[in-house]
Amino acid sequence: KQWYQRRVRELHVHLAKTLLSQGHLAPLPLHVMPVYWSHDHALSLYPIPDVIVVADKYDAFSVTATDSLIINPGSFPKSNYSFKVYMPAQRKVENCEISA
Repeated sequence: KQWYQRRVRELHVHLAKTLLSQGHLAPLPLHVMPVYWSHDHALSLYPIPDVIVVADKYDAFSVTATDSLIINPGSFPKSNYSFKVYMPAQRKVENCEISA
């Protein structure tokens, strides 16, 4: 189980580094994901933001890379109603949960 958790953590770090190094929210080649050029600037990550929230249905995580915090709160109903709270003054993320 530790091996699996370590590999998942490595994937989260790799995702964060890929987004930041490519400077784009969709760092995929053109043959995989065509680009609608007149709106492409909206997905640009320049200048690199302090926080990026990647909200999808996969496991929740928070990773710090190159002074930028990448957060995925995960699926709200699938994670026992847990969510993340970002405190900008402290640049911290806190895990929270609604108890039943």
